[in-house]
Amino acid sequence: MKIFILLSRVPFPLEKGDKVRAFNQIRTLSKEHEIILYALHEKDVDAEAIEILKPYCKTFKVLPLHKNNLVLRMLHALLRGLPFQVGYFYHKKIKNEIQEAIKNLKPDIIYCQLCRTAEYVKDIQGTPKVLDLMDAFSKGAERRSQKESFLVKWLFKLEAQRMRNYESEMLEKFNRTTIISAQDREYIYNPLNKNIAVISNGVDFDFFKPFAAEKIYDCVFSGNMNYPPNIDGAIFLAENIFPLVLQKFPNAKLLIAGANPSPKIKKLQSENIHISGWMDDIRMAYASAKIFVAPLRMGSGVQNKILEAVSMGLPCITSALVAKPLGMQKDALLTGENEEEYAAHIISLMQNPLQAESLHKNALAFIEHAHNWEQINKGLENIFDELKDTKI
Repeated sequence: MKIFILLSRVPFPLEKGDKVRAFNQIRTLSKEHEIILYALHEKDVDAEAIEILKPYCKTFKVLPLHKNNLVLRMLHALLRGLPFQVGYFYHKKIKNEIQEAIKNLKPDIIYCQLCRTAEYVKDIQGTPKVLDLMDAFSKGAERRSQKESFLVKWLFKLEAQRMRNYESEMLEKFNRTTIISAQDREYIYNPLNKNIAVISNGVDFDFFKPFAAEKIYDCVFSGNMNYPPNIDGAIFLAENIFPLVLQKFPNAKLLIAGANPSPKIKKLQSENIHISGWMDDIRMAYASAKIFVAPLRMGSGVQNKILEAVSMGLPCITSALVAKPLGMQKDALLTGENEEEYAAHIISLMQNPLQAESLHKNALAFIEHAHNWEQINKGLENIFDELKDTKI
């Protein structure tokens, strides 16, 4: 099968969730199918990314998305009632190039990741189209609006409403839609939401596996540290939760690891808290710590960081917001609602290695069954098989 994949970013390096998802889907699908990858990109593409992705792709094209016309693109979105992030990633010249490529290459399936790319192909006829919503972005914007100042709050409320409408509209423009969790599916406000297929996230068990390293840190939190939900979670952990842990264990150490730390994150650096910034190998963050803590209060979808941490041998503590899409039970994943609960969980695991070991063992058994990329992407492949002979 010839699959045309359209992404809003080149899926490497793997420092963001959408990249991890796209990369592993491409990696597994390429074993049996011909991949045509077209990816928007705002910056110069790393040469390593080209070398890593090329073996998986019959055709690989990067579409530069320059910022010199960003104001016009955003104004276009405002006037048309489109979500701002759809407008941010849209350019008419690129649309013409994508549609010409599809006409010439004649793929069996068009597969788009995120509503950011839907505008380019939503009206194409004759080739089956699948849109991966990934998360309920409208719900994420709604949650962001609750934590922002007045003007920013208004903008996020507007974005939430427009994205809600756009997500609903796309269900009728594409043959099939997919999403990362059943919870996110319920946040798509359209009677057709029951038809959205849940294609979860997985983890590369061959890559993320324990190895010997000095356990320098008691706790670790990882992610793109310029992403607002991660910024909020890291600050909450460093300023509200970890001080309670230090009352019991004054020498405890916390690592906040991940690319592009914002100024707010950099300010958290202290004697007990280390801000790593970009790491060439994120596995070192997990290998050098004892407990993974992700107190996220915003965002949506399945968090890859939890899957990676479990695969690397760590017991995990997170929020109910993160735990529910993962589907793990309480004997596999601890959750907290406030700083006292999080701190109590951390202290308990620090004091009880057997509890930590049991928690991790249960979590690992669960993700090996439910979050294996090879198995998960069979579901996506089945959707493509059902549609490949459809003419619309």
